[in-house]
Amino acid sequence: MEVKKLDSMDSIPPDGCCAFFLPKKRRFCKFRPNTGQKYCAEHACVMGVQLGRKRIPCPLDPKHTCYEDSLEKHLKKCNKSVTKNAVEGYHQQGINAGNDDGDAAPQPKVTVCTVKDEELQSLIDRVNKLYNEHIQDIKTDILSHSCLREELENPSYGTPALRHRKQQASLVGHLDKLQLLKDGVCFVEMGAGKGQLSHWVQRAVEKCDKVSFVLVDRGTIRYKLDNQHREEQGPKFERLRIDIEHLNLGKYNTISADDHRPVVAMGKHLCGAATDLALRCLLETLPKSDDNQTCEQSPSKKPRTEHKHRLPSGVVIALCCHHRCTWKAYVGKEFMKHCGISARDFQLLSSMSSWATCTWKGWRKTGIKQQPEQKDRPEEDVGDSTADEHDIEAADINSAQTSGLKLSETEREEIGRRCKRLIDYGRIKYLQQYQMDSNLREYIDHHLTPENIVLIAKPFKD
Repeated sequence: MEVKKLDSMDSIPPDGCCAFFLPKKRRFCKFRPNTGQKYCAEHACVMGVQLGRKRIPCPLDPKHTCYEDSLEKHLKKCNKSVTKNAVEGYHQQGINAGNDDGDAAPQPKVTVCTVKDEELQSLIDRVNKLYNEHIQDIKTDILSHSCLREELENPSYGTPALRHRKQQASLVGHLDKLQLLKDGVCFVEMGAGKGQLSHWVQRAVEKCDKVSFVLVDRGTIRYKLDNQHREEQGPKFERLRIDIEHLNLGKYNTISADDHRPVVAMGKHLCGAATDLALRCLLETLPKSDDNQTCEQSPSKKPRTEHKHRLPSGVVIALCCHHRCTWKAYVGKEFMKHCGISARDFQLLSSMSSWATCTWKGWRKTGIKQQPEQKDRPEEDVGDSTADEHDIEAADINSAQTSGLKLSETEREEIGRRCKRLIDYGRIKYLQQYQMDSNLREYIDHHLTPENIVLIAKPFKD
């Protein structure tokens, strides 16, 4: 679908949107004005429109405003609340950012649209060779869990809503299969968003009274599900408003060295480089304790090295959006360098990975007609779709039409899929360096979503 950009404020704003035109973004503000108003509260202040309530510059960031009579509430959820995080001690600037490892990535980013066909074909040949050498057949392990049985059988849900519940059910099923759904565990959901995955995990362990949940996300959303998890109804969801890049997880009180509780990490919307930031955060910031959960590797494995951090008890992360990976953040650089893949090659590799999904827009080749959503569909599903979750830049969509190589649609999809798996395999090798038994599994039917691979990891057994 062609995305049209607005060129001036002469255009008419979409229904329900603010009428303030943003020249740099070439579109209207997406915030919704109050009933009967033309502008959102922020831009009404800019335009001098009186709203009946006084707006003042935010103390944390004067570039935006807030209502004076709700200042305290605003400060708790302001995007610039990093100052509070720093005071708390768990904000450590760039602790998980990674580095270029002596091989700086080109700027601007190299993509399939900016290189010659000869370079692109050469990398495709290398990708095929490396894939055949390192990637074995990924096993299919589509699971479910009883905590979502009623949801999965609800006839009012359309295809998108059911797809999300099947994904969540399978992820909870993998946690169960790894024997991680037990009492005394601290569950950490990375890139939590609305916290739906944590919601269902809590349902799965509702008989446990010593579990806790820490939900990490840099953005602000409506925490609708959190209201169901007050202390009188079960464990409280603790929210960390912070970019994973700056999170020293071991400094957070609930996970500090004084606690020593097992930490289980999970994620469903952890796009691109966020997965690498999360893995580095989990393996390099947890404080070591006397009763470290790590254990000796089996004789069949290589001798393990000692690390100064304790390991998470388990990791279950659904992988996606490899076209958003960056060389600096990527944890598998050692594997890529061993294979002769440079920072430039990696940028091109991640760009090609978009071929695996960009032609899936509009539910192509699912063979399933998208059902119209019912009016009583739960609000948390609004806006959830493959396109929304795994947004692909226009340049990546256009890249699928590379004409010089005359690749068929099927060939492009297969090359993109292989690029994704090579990126994921580098992550597996990174986890193995920390004595984590790691695997990739197909956790959901590929007809429901092309982003159907989950990374699972657990410390090696005795």
